[in-house]
Amino acid sequence: MKGPKIHSIVFKTAIVYLFVTILNVSIFVLMVFENQLDLIAENAIINSQLKASNFKYRIDNILVGGTTLSVVNLNKILREAGSLDIANITVFSEAGKVFVDVENAPVTSSPESSSVNSGARVSRYTVQT
Repeated sequence: MKGPKIHSIVFKTAIVYLFVTILNVSIFVLMVFENQLDLIAENAIINSQLKASNFKYRIDNILVGGTTLSVVNLNKILREAGSLDIANITVFSEAGKVFVDVENAPVTSSPESSSVNSGARVSRYTVQT
């Protein structure tokens, strides 16, 4: 019995065909994965922008008419942040100092509670002067 003829034109053509097929599939897979990564990143950016604009709209409704940032209004803001699944929030004063910093606040569904961040770890809480 004879082995495969590696010098035949059929064998050489099959090797070239196999190489071109592997190259073609590799390029196709690379392009699909790159496109998916771009779509995932773009989707995350759009979701963040939507959540931020929605949160800004809700804050503007709470502080309508130039009301000051009181504890009641701060609890309303934290409640709205919880309803949007925002766990970490930092509120700054007009001077740029940290007014309140809440980390890992749980989402509460009871709007009648007076303290939205019960159980949250409040790392810093300073009164604006």
